[in-house]
Amino acid sequence: MEKIRRDVLGDTITKYLRRAILLGELPDGHHLAEPDLAQQFGTSRSPVRESLLHLIREGFAERLPNGRVCVRHFTFQDIHNLFEFRFMLESQSIKKWIHHDQRALPEDEFKILLDKMQKSYISSEQFSEYDMEFHKKIVHLSNDKSMIQAWSGLEEVIKSILQITNQSNGRAESILEQHQNMISLLMSNSGYDEVCAVIKQHLNEAESVMVTRIKEIRKETLI
Repeated sequence: MEKIRRDVLGDTITKYLRRAILLGELPDGHHLAEPDLAQQFGTSRSPVRESLLHLIREGFAERLPNGRVCVRHFTFQDIHNLFEFRFMLESQSIKKWIHHDQRALPEDEFKILLDKMQKSYISSEQFSEYDMEFHKKIVHLSNDKSMIQAWSGLEEVIKSILQITNQSNGRAESILEQHQNMISLLMSNSGYDEVCAVIKQHLNEAESVMVTRIKEIRKETLI
């Protein structure tokens, strides 16, 4: 039971630090000292250590030759690369499903998610969770373990970005419309290029909003 508790604490600390790094609240090269972080979060060093290892694997931090763990700035190029990789994963998943798999589209599962996203009372965090689940299901259409594992490795990073991008549900209507369009095209057996064009537009808009939002917040942080 104690191990489970440590993991939960580690995840919470990782989410907090990842978001702070994304938004520039923790500058490039900032020393992520275990004792200071443990005191800040009111924990032992163990969950902090686990969190720092996770951030290093994700590329948000690096261990220097002297052993210190420091923030590795997440640049706008890094954001572009991440969205580019997302498009590669999702478009290839669609391609595999269209050309190599005869399984039926899990239409009901997608519809349930879209119905949940339409609820006006859900928080931006809940909306992001459903958004995340939608794209995860797109990747699972591939029925390819390597692609699904690649998605899983990026899942928490993407989730953090979605929570910033979808803040206040400002893009909810556009996101829903594009999601519904994707499913309609898949149900109608439309061609690969047509479906991918919608995914590309969807991700390009998300990237643009994300970059704009981060620039705004980083500017506010410096004032």
